[in-house]
Amino acid sequence: MSDVDAMVAWLRSVWDADEQAARAATDGPWEIDEDGGIQGRRPGMSPDPEMDPMVDVDDRESGDRTHMARHDPRDTLTRIQAERRIVDQYEQARKAASDERLKYRGSSGDTSSVLLTMMHEHDSIISTLEQAVRALASGYRHRAGWQQGWAP
Repeated sequence: MSDVDAMVAWLRSVWDADEQAARAATDGPWEIDEDGGIQGRRPGMSPDPEMDPMVDVDDRESGDRTHMARHDPRDTLTRIQAERRIVDQYEQARKAASDERLKYRGSSGDTSSVLLTMMHEHDSIISTLEQAVRALASGYRHRAGWQQGWAP
C-alpha cells in the first residue's frame, strides 16, 4: 500500500467515525433557541422532516456529546484550513493554465500539437481539481447561499 493509499484509507476511517457519531446524535439542523439552548429535530414525527418538532440537544446524552466533541473549534478550523488549501491549488492551477495560454498565443500564435496536448492536459487537471472543489462545496449545501448548479 502506497503512502497515498494509506492516507485515503485513514481519511475514510475518520469520515466513518464522524458519520457514526453524527448519526448517533440528535438529528439536525441544530439551532440556538432564544434561551441560548441548542435544539435539533426529532425525526419521523411528521411526513415532512421540516415539520418534525424541535427538541433540546442534550450535551449529557452520549450521542450528542460525542458528536460535539468531534467537531470542536480546533477540529473545525483545521478542516477549513485544509479545504482552503485545496481551493487555493485549484485557483493557482487555473491561473497558471490561463497565463500559459496567453503567453503562447501572444508570443508566437503557436498551435502545434505539443502545445495543444499540453493545454488539454492542463484542462484535464483543472477539471479534476474543479470536481474536487465542487465535492467539497457540496458538503455545505445545507448552508445559505448554496446553488444547486454547483453540485458535482
